[in-house]
Amino acid sequence: MEMVATTKLRRFQGRAQASRPFTNEIQAIVGRLAAVAPEGSSPLLRNTQLRNTQLSKSAAPDAAVIASNGKPGALGIIIVTSDRGLCGAYNANILSMTHRFLRERGLEERGGDPKLLEGKVKLYIFGKKGYTYFYKRGYGVAHYFSEPPLEKFQYQDVRIAAKQLVADFTSGAVSEIQVISTRFESMVTYKPAVNQWLPVVPPKSADHRSPSDGIDAIIEPNVRFILDRLVPKYLEMKLWNLLLEALTSESASRRVSMKNATDAAEEMRGSLLRTYNRARQESITKQLLEIVGGAEALK
Repeated sequence: MEMVATTKLRRFQGRAQASRPFTNEIQAIVGRLAAVAPEGSSPLLRNTQLRNTQLSKSAAPDAAVIASNGKPGALGIIIVTSDRGLCGAYNANILSMTHRFLRERGLEERGGDPKLLEGKVKLYIFGKKGYTYFYKRGYGVAHYFSEPPLEKFQYQDVRIAAKQLVADFTSGAVSEIQVISTRFESMVTYKPAVNQWLPVVPPKSADHRSPSDGIDAIIEPNVRFILDRLVPKYLEMKLWNLLLEALTSESASRRVSMKNATDAAEEMRGSLLRTYNRARQESITKQLLEIVGGAEALK
């Protein structure tokens, strides 16, 4: 299992690293367009000032965030877990991050009733482990992406999932969608993180300037035409990259877990072998003593 996990890790790592450059570039382009786009250019965008106001309101318990249609909407959360176990604390970290995120948003208390989240939170889950966890505890799962299995997901499957999620956002069923998944950094470093997926918000640089500061953009034929075609592609690519990094992190975690299990099994095998040899030697020594004793008695 360690060898299988290592093989999958290399395959998923290559795909995740190959998707990063395009994801980063399209994110930069969308960020620059979103920064210069007038209000109302796309239902998938939200300017930074409006977002900050809504986030400050949603910090209070039972606060409703305004959806794209102007009505209160639920908080959508995409949770990416694994379909199989034996991957260490990979799933536990994601589930713990989800509960912590809900508490930070004032939507859940430690040990609270999951039914109180009905109408406030919609869960979209990738991975059997996450679905089983939330379903058994009474959380309402809006959609479980079970087919195909996460390891067999292709870009066209991500496109279908993204269209469904965007439809829920534009219809007002959810006011925003966050992704809780594991970001792969290295073979031994992979951390759960929360990434905003919808609405698209212009990113801020390290010095808190907008990407459009100092940039005079000329957009042809118009902003709406470009955004209507570019933003859906960006959302698909971002979700695809997050899923690939989660799969890579899962394989890395499973490889480490299986290596630890292999090392523990080898140590146990050595200990049992020593115990067996000691018992065998004691038995041989006892038989020799009995033979010697019998020979002495015959004399």
